[in-house]
Amino acid sequence: MKEDIQLFGENFKSQISECKKEEDTVRKLEAKYKKSLDNLNKHNEKRINAINEIRLNKIQEINNELEISKSELEKLKNERQEIIDQYCKKFGHKDILIKSENRGYTGAHSFKYGRAAIRTNTYKCAVCGRKTGHTGETYGILNVKQYKQIIPSEIYDDTSLNKDGKTLRVIEEKINKIKEYINYLDMLKIKMCELFGHDAKPYFDEQFVCNCCNRIVSYREYINTYHNAKYRGIVPFYYSIYPEMDYIISSEGKLTLSLPTYKSYQRTLKKK
Repeated sequence: MKEDIQLFGENFKSQISECKKEEDTVRKLEAKYKKSLDNLNKHNEKRINAINEIRLNKIQEINNELEISKSELEKLKNERQEIIDQYCKKFGHKDILIKSENRGYTGAHSFKYGRAAIRTNTYKCAVCGRKTGHTGETYGILNVKQYKQIIPSEIYDDTSLNKDGKTLRVIEEKINKIKEYINYLDMLKIKMCELFGHDAKPYFDEQFVCNCCNRIVSYREYINTYHNAKYRGIVPFYYSIYPEMDYIISSEGKLTLSLPTYKSYQRTLKKK
């Protein structure tokens, strides 16, 4: 009869002891982790609200600047047109035929020009863009041209065409400058989406419309932008199954604490 048949042996005792020791340690770490995670989520709830407010305020700031800049651009365009209109008023229009519609033949015929037709012709000034129309009898095929605005070189530095003495050249330089600045502001909104993901809502046929950059993006771009974002969880994400698993700050790369400057944007343009 075996006296120690009821025993598992020293090796079993050793394995059980090691298992219990490590499990106790891990459970303590798990409890500590859960407590830390609860504290993190509690603290981050306030931080997310604060960060989102900063984000929304920055977008509003950019939008305000866009509104001012677009209004200024419209004024400059009007000034530009006034100078060109004044030139045509002073020196006459340079009309070109841009459209000719046949209304029917009259029955008249010319051996040189062919059959006569009643046509409605549309003319446009090659300088100021003024349109005029005329309906009447014409012979033959008319030479319709593709419209292209042609500004005579003498307009650019003529100070007499503007009541304030501004030249077309100066105004066009300002127009190009403000257009560049508007493009910069639009780029800033795209950068905001790269940082935080698209603050978007479902639009149509698996597309999303973004409240920040105002673009319509595919669901794939929407998802990719979120996962590539530097700061996640600030804006809602429609495909987040386990939001508690998403860290707010991406571990990759340095923290981004500001947007690109206008000067850096201009340097980028010069490199292209």
